[in-house]
Amino acid sequence: MRDVMIDIETTSCNPNIGGILEIGAVKFDLASGQVGETFKIAMYLPQNRYWSEETRQFWSSRLSLYNEITKNSVPPAEGIKKFIDWVNKDILNPRGWSKPLSFDLPFIASYCEQFGIKNPFKHWEQRDLRSFMMGVYGEDLPKLTMKEGLVEHDALADALNQTLWAIETYKRRK
Repeated sequence: MRDVMIDIETTSCNPNIGGILEIGAVKFDLASGQVGETFKIAMYLPQNRYWSEETRQFWSSRLSLYNEITKNSVPPAEGIKKFIDWVNKDILNPRGWSKPLSFDLPFIASYCEQFGIKNPFKHWEQRDLRSFMMGVYGEDLPKLTMKEGLVEHDALADALNQTLWAIETYKRRK
């Protein structure tokens, strides 16, 4: 397996100033439809990262979920290192997936740069779930509803949901 679906929860939409609250990820094989190992970690906000007012309001209206996903937060350097170590553990050239490509992976890249960790996700290997689905469904793109039992805005649940949509879309293209 070299596909890794990544979802993050953040304090802003700007990867240069916003912080990652939580990373959720799923290793999977798109062609076989196999879902593998999962990863989830919450992190404290680094001193040089900030909240946007819009994102603060978003989380203020979801306080119980915010408290649940951040209750076991670790220092950000430790959190991003654990995530990258997990990715590299059994994947030589990981293919990072996200929805959209312009959000999750730039945050990961920014944290890797800040904490001096080599980013394993090469830009030419990154995959955008929405673009992939548009290529298969065209203008009839289905709404990415949450699969049963998954909670929206929990990074691991979102990553798993997106993985299931990617696999379902791949099967449909045949």
